[in-house]
Amino acid sequence: MENIRAIDIYVDGLPSLDFLETFPYVSVRYTESAYLSDSYNLADASVLGRAFVESRLSGHIIEYVRVAEGQFVYELIVTDTNPVPGHEFLNCRETRLFISEMRNDEYHFLDGFEVPGRTQNATGGLILVDVDFDGHRDILVLLGSFGNQAAAMYACFIYDNGTYNYNASFSELMNPSLDVQNRRVLSTWRNHAASHCWAMYSYANGTFIETDRLTESGVWDEESPESMSFVWTYEDNRSINGVAQIQIYKAIDYTSDELVSMFFTEDSYWALFSSKWRTLHNQGSLLDWSIYGTGLDTQIAEIASR
Repeated sequence: MENIRAIDIYVDGLPSLDFLETFPYVSVRYTESAYLSDSYNLADASVLGRAFVESRLSGHIIEYVRVAEGQFVYELIVTDTNPVPGHEFLNCRETRLFISEMRNDEYHFLDGFEVPGRTQNATGGLILVDVDFDGHRDILVLLGSFGNQAAAMYACFIYDNGTYNYNASFSELMNPSLDVQNRRVLSTWRNHAASHCWAMYSYANGTFIETDRLTESGVWDEESPESMSFVWTYEDNRSINGVAQIQIYKAIDYTSDELVSMFFTEDSYWALFSSKWRTLHNQGSLLDWSIYGTGLDTQIAEIASR
């Protein structure tokens, strides 16, 4: 048990607090049958106690997430603010984050704030990670997966001199990942079935600013060898010394090896094969978006398996 770092529980009743406190990361959700029962209240799991939590929240508590790091504890609590019998899980939710510190063998409340945005389809998403690369961990709360591409998005709170400030610009990024070596936040998304993007962001003056974008799109090309052929293109848009420079590559003008070398391998600028593109959510990879119509599927599978 001592080697287990996290536990995610979906239960009819709350496990003992002694059991929960053995894990640095705890996520607890109720089954629907136990949802409205006063016998099993997730507020009891809080290190701050039921009375403290319920005095600051409305509705029934349906999810509890706790991350312990050193003497600090971060607790995410989700409630249904307007429950309707038989439809409790479909109503609006309120999400609050509490931060406490252990002093003299007791937990003391430090800060708390409401998490903005929809958390309707989020589950167990509380991450402490340095997204602005200043050496201090920031807080990310998973809002859920959105659109037909199920893009993961987060509410972001940036650490600043002992406090946390909500950062709307990060919260707009889809499927974010971190390029620690180059101090960049990465984002990737699907525009539609024939268009996909990868982008790089730098943090400046409190805002995440897009600097580079690679867009893969399928277009009908009148200049192709076969009139009006469907051709995949790569639009490489980079900011060099503050000036946007755009180059467009047609897949029909290059071999699969050349395209892999330009955009996918570790030594290429975009390095789409690199682990830095693995999303914060489940360390997932969205690289399979890039294989449509380009003949790269076999090449990608071969190189990725080396």
